[in-house]
Amino acid sequence: MSTLTAPGSATETSADSAPKDRHALQATLVRVGVLTVVVVLLALLIYPISRMVIKALAPEGVLDLSAFARVTQSEWFWDVMRDTLLVVGSSAVIALVIGAVLAWLNERTDAGLGWLGGFMPLMPLLVPPIATAAGWYFLAAPDVGFLNGLLHLLPGNPQVNVLTVPGLVFVYVLEMIPYAYITISGALRNLDPALEEASRVSGAGLVKTLFRVSLPAVSQSIVSAFFLLVVVGFAIYSAPVVIGTNAGINILSVEVVKLMQFTYPADLQSATVLTTVLLGFVLSAWALQQVVTSRGRFAMISGRSGQGKVGLGKWRHPLRALMLVYLGFTTVVPIIALLIVSLQPFWTPVIDPAHFTLRHFASVFGRGNSTTALQTSVTLGVVGGAIAVAICVLIAIAKRRTSYGFLIGRRLARLVDGVMRLPAALSHIVIGLGFIVAFSGPPFNWNGTLIILLLCYLVAFMPQATTTTSNALSQIGNELTEASYMSHAGEMRTNTRVILPLAIPGLLSAWALMFVLFASEISASVMLAGARTPVIGFVLVDIWENGTVGPMAAFALVVTVITSTAVLILLLAGRQKYRVRR
Repeated sequence: MSTLTAPGSATETSADSAPKDRHALQATLVRVGVLTVVVVLLALLIYPISRMVIKALAPEGVLDLSAFARVTQSEWFWDVMRDTLLVVGSSAVIALVIGAVLAWLNERTDAGLGWLGGFMPLMPLLVPPIATAAGWYFLAAPDVGFLNGLLHLLPGNPQVNVLTVPGLVFVYVLEMIPYAYITISGALRNLDPALEEASRVSGAGLVKTLFRVSLPAVSQSIVSAFFLLVVVGFAIYSAPVVIGTNAGINILSVEVVKLMQFTYPADLQSATVLTTVLLGFVLSAWALQQVVTSRGRFAMISGRSGQGKVGLGKWRHPLRALMLVYLGFTTVVPIIALLIVSLQPFWTPVIDPAHFTLRHFASVFGRGNSTTALQTSVTLGVVGGAIAVAICVLIAIAKRRTSYGFLIGRRLARLVDGVMRLPAALSHIVIGLGFIVAFSGPPFNWNGTLIILLLCYLVAFMPQATTTTSNALSQIGNELTEASYMSHAGEMRTNTRVILPLAIPGLLSAWALMFVLFASEISASVMLAGARTPVIGFVLVDIWENGTVGPMAAFALVVTVITSTAVLILLLAGRQKYRVRR
């Protein structure tokens, strides 16, 4: 005979309280996990940077600015500052304009490239930065560049020369455009098309609508993109070491690495002073961004981000061709140059397939540190990328609204967002040298180990991981999770059976991006890697510094094939999961 339970009885109260107690326990565990991640990330960022600044200002424990005076009074210091500010500033402005126009064409007009347009921001990142710089060096070096070999056939013998300030700025811009595109395209994608439609109805033309409506509506993203470009520009190492060094153009990032890697004994004090100066530039740019964004008035982006596209008419195909030209400049053309150099016995502008050889590839795989570097970088990319995505997934889920409200409060959520995005305000040169100062000696003694590389990469690339992971999880509507809660599913079951399975395609894309960034990082790697743990960026720079361009081109091609294959596998796996879920 069944037993009836009266409403309000102890049995009913116990049954109702069990899910609440279970949720309270889960919420507590999530808060503890999130707070632990925040504390660890803050420690890994603030501790190295503070140690580096203290070492520059007080090398013996007492305030001593003699190192600053010695460095700033050096003959080369002001030349380095002038060249760095000129190249980074002009490159950031040009990359911002081109990135914004490309994002607008692909997101808001009928000239978009479809799936290729969605893949466009990632394509330049598949090629190691030093490979892109070396490719253009092979193409446009005076007299011996392939383009100059072709131009020699024309009347008047015209020449192009990448070993100039404009040439260096050109290569900088190619490396920086993806960062501007990624930042601005997301805002344009969510722009209410009614704003542009109202402009056109009012008689405004295409160009006027672009500069009066579309771009001002996402001006906050444009300001953020410019700040990001400045930070990225100060951190770029590949273009100045390949192009700038041969052109006699001195860039700050190269000088820091030169003091650490190519000076014996390593001049850590001068490198720390230069990096502290670089930190001052970056923090000033960040402060200026905060002032501009807080005082500016920006058009609001409404929730109805329609699919309306601006018709370009007869300009559609020429502008689409320009986007394809951009892809060619950033990926196809440099890779072709690398392929030719890797097959030639020695670099010459005369291309003769009859003399092509594979001996450079054989020499690459015959070098022990090359194969070890491939294994190390691939391992760091796979494992480190997975860890970064997993951390961001935990935090993103913790910030979602659950059946019991928010797992973490709004103040904690803002703190978490700030900590996760804080490394974006620092260049990899700054973070890398900070890790050397803090962790290379006692009591850690992590110099040249995998752990210092992994931790540095996790800190440096956490903003990118946060952005891509949050975008993947934000695409899951609240109605799906609410349906799960109405079916009496708990938080754990909702997350594992609803949220994560639906987010797999986006999370795999985030993992693919992290793999590329981890595997091809060069700015910090040239200082952190060692003979026992070489990585791809370290070996590429080492081969280039030794003047063996053929093996360097061959190794860069191998790296490009590996990273491209891994990314395509992850993206195809994500598309397959998406089709299965549909």
